Order: sequence, then structure tokens, then C-alpha cells
Amino acid sequence: MKEPIKINRNDDWSAFPLWVSGLAGVLGIVISSGFALIGLVMAAVLSVVTAGLYFWNRNRYRMSLQAIEQGLIEGLQQKNEETIKALQDAHHEAVLQAGAHQVEAERKHLKTLITDLAHRFDALPKRLGGQEETKPAETMSLSVEAQITGLAQRFDALLNHLDQQPSGDEQQEHGINGLDSLCQKVLPIWSSQVQMARVHTEDSIADLAQRFDALSKRLDAAVMASQNTVGGDNGSTGGIVELLRDSQLELGSITQALGASLEEKEKLLHAIEGLSGFTEQLGKMASEVSSIAAQTNLLALNAAIQSARAGDAGRGFSVVADEVRKLSRSSGDVGKKITETIDSVSEAIEDTLTISRKFAKQDEQTLNNAEQIIASVLRRFSRAASGLSDSEELLRTENNAINYEISDVFVALQFQDRVSQILALVCDDLNKLEQHLNALNNEQSDEGTPRSVNVEQWLEELAMTYTMEEQLTAHDGAKAEIKTPQTNITFF
Repeated sequence: MKEPIKINRNDDWSAFPLWVSGLAGVLGIVISSGFALIGLVMAAVLSVVTAGLYFWNRNRYRMSLQAIEQGLIEGLQQKNEETIKALQDAHHEAVLQAGAHQVEAERKHLKTLITDLAHRFDALPKRLGGQEETKPAETMSLSVEAQITGLAQRFDALLNHLDQQPSGDEQQEHGINGLDSLCQKVLPIWSSQVQMARVHTEDSIADLAQRFDALSKRLDAAVMASQNTVGGDNGSTGGIVELLRDSQLELGSITQALGASLEEKEKLLHAIEGLSGFTEQLGKMASEVSSIAAQTNLLALNAAIQSARAGDAGRGFSVVADEVRKLSRSSGDVGKKITETIDSVSEAIEDTLTISRKFAKQDEQTLNNAEQIIASVLRRFSRAASGLSDSEELLRTENNAINYEISDVFVALQFQDRVSQILALVCDDLNKLEQHLNALNNEQSDEGTPRSVNVEQWLEELAMTYTMEEQLTAHDGAKAEIKTPQTNITFF
């Protein structure tokens, strides 16, 4: 951007010597050739060449201003696009990495709990009916929803097995009173609890997907708004203040160069005005030559009169007087020609001075136009900076909102706490039932009294371990519905 300014300055200095050399050449040719007509022609040609060089130089100024403005605008736009792209990539990468790590950790924890629960369910038929323990199926490769669905199917199979058991006196002699009733009542509750955990998992995952989708849309909207602002003002990001300061300095150097050129042209104008003073002195000298010729002519005339009075004795002096009179007439003619030539040169200098003054006014107007163009460019830069400031504020606001959303997403990912509590409660109750059955099997009945289980007490104790309202609802036999708060999550 500094090269055009340097070129323009060189053009100014190249134009100034042409003006001076042209005028000096005019005077030299006029004086050396005896004020011939060719001197005027050369002066006119040099004046035309000088005027052409001036207009060509002014056109170079305008082209340089346009090139500088275009270069600054393109640089601003390129920097803005690169910064916006970097912000967009950073936001997307941060959101995706945080969500992926958290979801993967919660999924592994949930799979561990479900696998442990599946092993316990596989051991339950052996405890109840003496069946052989079946080898548990491989569940780690299955999804969480598939594993929970498999547990529900095992519950149903266990219920069917209990319904098909015989109920005769022979079975009562070796069985435990109330065990069938307990299993028939408590197993559906466990199934409902596990089903509730599965539904809660599905709802939470769906909510997470919606939130991540909303985050992506908000990021796209913020980037689009910033791009629209940049497209309207042709702005940029990153170092905008420094760029505007540098642009102002560069444009200020242009005005300084134009001002310096105008000052040099003012000096040239004063030099031309000084030449008009020399032409006045030459005119006075020509007048003096004419006056001397006139006096010489009078002197020669007086000498001729005196020689005529002297007769033959003054005849030789009369010849000399005639020659002097001829010489005086020739000097008078030369003085007139000199005066005419000086008048022509003065007129040419006056025309050149008029043209120079006209050019000076045009230069002043060009300088004013350049200052207006520079002011317009700076205003456009200011509008671009204002638009970028608004875009930055929008991105900052959206960034804060996205951070809050990510925090809410992390809170929502704690749904595994509720699922873990539900599944852990079922596992604990299964362990309790297993221990109780082992204790009853090891006890000796007195006088054939059958061993029994207090079903109502068992259910009451199970209900007292609940920590959520949905668990109590499922315990009473109603359909369990998980109510996931939108903003507040209750931790246990």
C-alpha cells in the first residue's frame, strides 16, 4: 500500500523539473535565436506536454486511491472469515467432546449395573424351584435398552414359572408358606421398577439429543448473523483496531503527499510570476534601445545639416552622418521587434500563468476530493468495526448461553443416578430375598409347622426404601411416569 504513494511522489518531482526546464528552454530559445517564431512554437509545445503530464499524474493519484481502498477491504474480509471459521470449529468440537465423554461414562456405568442385576435374576429360579442355574447371556455387547428389555422378559418368564408350580399337600410339606404369594406380588413390582428405569433412560437420551440439536442450531444462527454483518459492511475480525490505525496512517500519508505536491506547484507558480518581472525589465531595455536610436537619428540629422553648411569640406562628414542615420533607423527597427517579441513572450507567460493558476485550483480541488474519499473510507471502516463489535457481542452472548446449556446437559446426564438408585434398590431387595430364603431353608421347623414369609411386612419395608414419588406410584400398581424437570434436577 506504500508503493503507490512513493510512485505518486516521484511523479510530482518528475513533473516539476519539466515545468522549470520548459520555461528556461523557452527563454533560451527566444534569446539565442533572435526572438524568432520557433521559440514561441517550442514554448507552446512544452506547455502542452507539461499539461499532459499533469493530467496523467492526477489520474495516477485516483487509481492509487482505488487500489489502496480495494486492498484494505479484501484484507478485512479475509481475516473476518478466518476468525469466524475458527470460532465455529472450536464451539462444535468442545460440545461434541464433552457430550461424548459424559454419555460414554454413564453408559458404561449403567451397563455394569444391569449386568449384575441379570446375574442375580439368573440365580433366582434355582433358589425358588430347585432349577439349575442357566448360564447368563452375554450382555456387554448389547445396548442399554436391549439389556433392560431382556430383564423384563426374564421377570415375565419367572412369573409364568411360578404360576405353573403345583399347589398340593406334598409341596406344602417341603415349601414355605407365603413364598408363592410373595413372589407373585413382588416380582411384578420389580418388573415395573425396571420398566420405569428403561423409560426414564429413553426419555433422558431423547432430551439430550434435542438439546445438542438446539446447541448446533444456535451456533449456526450466531455464525450466520456474523457472516451477514460482515457481508453488508465488508469487515473483518482480529486486529481490527490495528488495521484501522494503519489504514488511517496510510491514507494520511496520501493527503500529505498531495499537499506537498500542491506546495511544489505553488512554488512553480511563484517562479512563473517572477519570470513576468524579467520580461518587464526586457521591455524597459527595449524602450531604452529605441530611445537611444531616436537620439542617434537626431544627432545624425544635425551632423548632416552641419556638413551641408560646410560645403565640400563637410562632404565626407555627411557620408558618415548618413551611415549613422541608417544605423539608428536599423536600431529603432530592432528595438521595435524586440518590443514586439517581448510582448509576445509576456503574453505567453501570462497565458502559462493563467493555466498554472487554473491547475493550482484543480490541484486544490483534487486534494479536497481526496480528503473526502479518505474520510468516506474511514467511515466505512468505522461502520465495519461497529458491525464486527455487534457480531462479537452476539457471539459472546451465544457462547454464554451455550455454556449454560452445556451445564444443563451435564446435569441432565445425571439421570443415571436415578436409574442407578432404582436398579440398586431392586438388587438390594433381591439380595434380601435371597438371604431370607437361605435362612428359611436352613431353619428346622417345629412339629412339621411350615415355614412362612410375612408378605405384607415385606412390602411395607420395601416401600420404606423408596426415595422417589414414581417408585411409590409403581409400587401401588399404577403406571409409572418419569417427570424429568426441564431446568432443575433433584439429586439423591
